[in-house]
Amino acid sequence: MLKTSVTHKEILKLGLPIYGGLIASQSILVADTYFLGQVDAIQQSAVVIAGLFYMVFFIIGYGFTMGGQILIARRIGENRIPEVGKLFWNIINVSMIYAILVCIFFMFFTYDLFYFMLKSDKIASSATVYLSNRAFGFLGTQLAWCFCAYNIGRGNSIAVTIASAVNAIVNIILANLFIFGKAGFPKMEIKGAAIASGIADICCALTYVIYSLINKDYKKYHINRFVFLTKEHLRQLSKVSFWLVIQYSLSIIAWFYFFVWIENTGETNFEVSSIVRSIYAVFLMSPIALSSATNSLVSNLIGQKKENEVIPLVYKVIKLSFFYVLLVAPLLIFTPGFLMDIFTQNETIIPYGRLPLISVFIAMLFFSVSSIFFQSVSGTGNTFIALVIESICIAIYLIYTYVATNKDAPFPLWIIWMAEVIYMFTFGLFSAIYMHSGKWKKLKI
Repeated sequence: MLKTSVTHKEILKLGLPIYGGLIASQSILVADTYFLGQVDAIQQSAVVIAGLFYMVFFIIGYGFTMGGQILIARRIGENRIPEVGKLFWNIINVSMIYAILVCIFFMFFTYDLFYFMLKSDKIASSATVYLSNRAFGFLGTQLAWCFCAYNIGRGNSIAVTIASAVNAIVNIILANLFIFGKAGFPKMEIKGAAIASGIADICCALTYVIYSLINKDYKKYHINRFVFLTKEHLRQLSKVSFWLVIQYSLSIIAWFYFFVWIENTGETNFEVSSIVRSIYAVFLMSPIALSSATNSLVSNLIGQKKENEVIPLVYKVIKLSFFYVLLVAPLLIFTPGFLMDIFTQNETIIPYGRLPLISVFIAMLFFSVSSIFFQSVSGTGNTFIALVIESICIAIYLIYTYVATNKDAPFPLWIIWMAEVIYMFTFGLFSAIYMHSGKWKKLKI
């Protein structure tokens, strides 16, 4: 049983391995952006837009597994251990059916879609190549997140670090070989990046499977007993996951259109934003890791009937998250040129990234607080309220972005990126109001 105490040590014990895992998993984005930046700007931009489209479908599966993570943490807190294995197998069954359907869609039905949405035919063509060749890896991605939900839900985030490290190492090695045609491999450029990422995703999933077989806890939590789809556990998962799936889908679709609209303002803005996104993703990993830990810790505390410890826990996590952002602030404020230079050989666009990175820093300050409050809302199990909050904030975000980009003379890029600041502030404010209301204490899942 996960023993939870609201101390900084316990928070970091769960959060740091998740952070390590996020560093490793984000290396796919960073590596693809970095290596293709040495090929040409078109392929670098294409991998960003294709990666975001990939994320739209990934996040649907992620939302479902996140619901499973919340339920697993809750059942362990309630000491209903046999339920963990049943939930785990239901999560896998649904996720694999979904992954097969998405894999087929990526392979055969994305060509016309990219050409319809994007202004640049060259970016659309390269994005299609990337997505169709990475499609097979989606099976590994979804399976990996099923095991991730199981491990974080039970408080063992070490497994996340190990599997993600394998993912990162395999991707970096293969991407370098396939993109540039080294060690006897043909030069495949963006196609090589896609194949390398797909293989890395499969290796990540296999690492989780091997870890689970080696780790003796798989018997304790009854995951050695295969269970097919069961009505009761599907009902429980649907109750929590349904709203999460919609919530995460809206979030990533909004993020996708943010970049589509920027692409429509010109290739320079999009090239700069592609690099800013990669930097942004790297620096957000610590707050994301801490918020993911908060999600499970809140659910577990409620399962143990320690509702009065939830708000103190949230504020302790916020302190750690905010301190991290202040720690990395000098890099964003004083060395933006250095950070941009890592990802591009086009020196002329580096000055255009300085002000957008300042906007990113301000957004991170809000995110370090907002993400913790928001994930604590999900951790209570009231995922419908989380969806309502997300929907309101996304509507504001999209309206602002549309107005800023869809003009004969679009706003400066740094003002467009201020959409992130507005979003981070609003969803944190609404989440904090709900958590302090105490209404979540009456909810049963």
